[in-house]
Order: sequence, then structure tokens, then C-alpha cells
Amino acid sequence: MNKDMVYATVYQLMVEPDKYIGKILCIDGLYYTGQNEKTGTYYHYGIIKDALACCSQGLEFVWGDDTLYCHLVNSEMQVK
Repeated sequence: MNKDMVYATVYQLMVEPDKYIGKILCIDGLYYTGQNEKTGTYYHYGIIKDALACCSQGLEFVWGDDTLYCHLVNSEMQVK
């Protein structure tokens, strides 16, 4: 995809996430994790950068939890 299509696709994913249920997504971005110190819960997310680095978007994903914005089920992660 070119930079405009990446931006448009990520935007569409964020505004209409139900259309992507059951779909396979290949995301190239940065992986981060964080922990809520009060609850001990770990959060995992990827940051997808746009071409101008002005409109990056984050996608949270979890293993075995249902409280999130974007839930990836049976996902695989490859580290480059």
C-alpha cells in the first residue's frame, strides 16, 4: 500500500472496527507494552506511523482479556 492507502485503511479500521471482525491484518509498526501499577494488568499495543509522522495510530491488543478497543484473536506476531 502507498502512504495514503495506509492512512485511509487505519482510519477506516478505527471508525468502523466491526467491519474488520474475522479479518486478517498485517501491521508494520512499533510494539510497546505497559503495566497498570494498581491492577497489575499488562497492556500490549502497536503504533502504526503515517508517512509524515503526524497522525500515528495505536492499536491495543490482548491475550486472554476482553477489555480493549481492538481485540485481536488468534493473532501471530513476527519480530523483524
